[in-house]
Amino acid sequence: MDDSARWPDCARLLAHVLAVQGNYRGLSRGYPVTGRAEAVFGELFHRAGRYLVERSGYREAREPVETALELRERVHGRRSPQWAETKLCHAALLYRLAELGAARTAVETAQGVREEIAGPEDPGLHAFLMWRCRILVEFSELAQAQRAAERAHRLLVAAGVPEGDHRRIEADDLRVTVLWRRGAFRAALRLMERGVAVQRESRGDADDRTLVALGRMAYIEQEMGAVLGDRALLCRARDRLVEVGAVLAARYSEEHFEVMEQRRALGAALCGLGDFAAAARLLAPVVAAYREALGDHPSTVAAERVYAVALFHEGEAARADALMLAGCALYESLYGPDHPYAAEILADHGALLAARGEAAEAAGALHRSRRIYEERYGPEHPKLVQILLDLAALPGLPVDEAAAMRGRAERIRARI
Repeated sequence: MDDSARWPDCARLLAHVLAVQGNYRGLSRGYPVTGRAEAVFGELFHRAGRYLVERSGYREAREPVETALELRERVHGRRSPQWAETKLCHAALLYRLAELGAARTAVETAQGVREEIAGPEDPGLHAFLMWRCRILVEFSELAQAQRAAERAHRLLVAAGVPEGDHRRIEADDLRVTVLWRRGAFRAALRLMERGVAVQRESRGDADDRTLVALGRMAYIEQEMGAVLGDRALLCRARDRLVEVGAVLAARYSEEHFEVMEQRRALGAALCGLGDFAAAARLLAPVVAAYREALGDHPSTVAAERVYAVALFHEGEAARADALMLAGCALYESLYGPDHPYAAEILADHGALLAARGEAAEAAGALHRSRRIYEERYGPEHPKLVQILLDLAALPGLPVDEAAAMRGRAERIRARI
């Protein structure tokens, strides 16, 4: 599953495996399957489910993964490496489907089983820790997420896993994600640049993982460029995302998760550069693909948030409002009203309301966004820069208060 070059072979065989899996329960009633055969079926369905998760076929993956989990529990027991492996795959699937509470329980259970079997220094725990980190990031529990990512990194280093190995690369990528979320943009970018250099040396410029890493580095450049108002950085991110996205789309598909994430980041870079028409054209099919594949889902909302900004500036304020309000409601239902994801939408919606002359409504959204960031991340997070500048620009604000906000924004920028 880790070798995407084998995916075409997997795709040709997948229909046969799913046909077997779909008929398994009926077949097993007429012809009881026991022992070795159950173990083989469990392995087969686990691999099919994992492949589907890797290829972003999340809904299709549920049945084979859950059947594999049931079979492996019956054959090997719940305290076995096989069951823990499939439970981890189940956690990854639930995470991708935004069933986050269930995903967290699943990954904690799977990690507990693996640790009980192999001990706390087992290098194989890295995969469990990395999925735990991803899920904790979604809950914005960044201190715990960082501990999980750092522990995964230490286990791999202690086991002698070389720096260019995909497991080390994934662990470092998660360390980057946590730094980025915490607002340590330059530290995240330095670690990402080091990772890209290692991958280029060990795998070459054209390797899938090198390209994905380059795209993720561009995410950080795009966000940092937006905060700093640095057009050169935004242009660099845009150009990198255009190049990398085209190659990955040709290898995977336009609907693959990594491709759509890079398209979303490219849309944000285009908006930052003021090219709203190009952003709207680019994001329309991305939003439609997310909607079709995932429905009401955090990844769908993340794309729709950027799309809404582009639509507003293209004269479609009503559509932009509807997307912003629906997205905020979904985030609040999944994470609660004070999650940074909700703050991102509130900040963007506040800026749009201000541009439309609705100062009171804009102030309400922007102040709420500011409060969430300050409570979750502290008073110096880079995301506060644009919020403070937007608040300072609202009409009716006392001159000294507006000046204080602009001064604070510039001090945060200077520390980035």
